[in-house]
Amino acid sequence: TQGAINAVKEKAVEGVTWWEDTLAEEFPEAAGSLDFQFDFTYADHPVSTDYEPISQVSNYFQYWMYDFLNAVEHSSTGNFSEDIRAFNDAQRVAHGTNWAFTIFVVNDEHDADGLFASGGSFRRAFSFAGGQFIVTPAGRPASTFAHETGHMFWARDEYYGGGSYTDHRGYY
Repeated sequence: TQGAINAVKEKAVEGVTWWEDTLAEEFPEAAGSLDFQFDFTYADHPVSTDYEPISQVSNYFQYWMYDFLNAVEHSSTGNFSEDIRAFNDAQRVAHGTNWAFTIFVVNDEHDADGLFASGGSFRRAFSFAGGQFIVTPAGRPASTFAHETGHMFWARDEYYGGGSYTDHRGYY
């Protein structure tokens, strides 16, 4: 529904702009240097899929993801990582930004627990780090969007079991 879509958009903006606010608070001289732009084209006009993602294990994302990639004409390689990066790059160029990533929101309105089916790699939201994409059930809070956005810029998990403080990744 439009109300559900608007609620997710609000949470996405709140979660993602947390990074802008935190940077400005911690480093006032850097205020304004981080400025996220949102393109809600496909939130306002969702792409249909024959799959019910929330009822599947999270690992099946590439099946329904290609319904989107086909619709936006970025499915040329059959490699989801390359194809979503091509879409993100096209978005980056179209909007005149330095970076772009995609957030896939999975409808969980009629799902009893709002989680992906057990047996997959993830039950809740997940990301492919380094600017590819986020997948999140619609019912997740704004903090989930903030957390997963960190992964877009190579941030590690901050919770117990998410890795060690000696771990590192990204561009060095």
